[in-house]
Amino acid sequence: AMADDIRSLTAELARHPDSLVFLRLGEALRLRGQLDAAATVVRASLERHRDRADAHDLYARILADAGSTDAAREAWEQALALDPRHVGTLKGLAYLGFREGDLDEALERLESALGVDPTDETVVPAMQTVRAEVERQGGEGGMRAGTDIFAGFEGAERGLLLADARGRVLGGALRTAEGGDVAEEVAAHVAGAAQEAE
Repeated sequence: AMADDIRSLTAELARHPDSLVFLRLGEALRLRGQLDAAATVVRASLERHRDRADAHDLYARILADAGSTDAAREAWEQALALDPRHVGTLKGLAYLGFREGDLDEALERLESALGVDPTDETVVPAMQTVRAEVERQGGEGGMRAGTDIFAGFEGAERGLLLADARGRVLGGALRTAEGGDVAEEVAAHVAGAAQEAE
């Protein structure tokens, strides 16, 4: 169905090059992993819609997916200049800050996002992730560059674990050197640390 969607959106954009349909088409292509096509569509339309924060935000997400973090940051900063209360942009910059080990920036952006939209259900878990990392680094004297914590959530083999605030394992796995599964214990521990931090 998504392929039909993409076909009809492409046709619509061809008929009405000034329309905002490029936002839906760019996002649909991004979700399918067709990042080059997504970037081409959005870049072409950005010429006409330079003043739209959501257009810059979408372009930034495509760039971030493609691993072009510097270009993504630039696009998100343009979006933020146009709309300092754009939640997607604030979350995007928080994500980049976290990946680059700038936990203060990450928390600050997430707090701003929460201030704009307290109902956004993705912000609080993201804040807990960042706070847990702050906690973890607390004993290590100063900031270390964030090793790609968000990279590839499928990366269970690299010891990546996603847990919610109540200590439930949402994804990934953690094993001891001997191969024992310790995901549940670690999740419970992280949840405890997050609650203490609160």
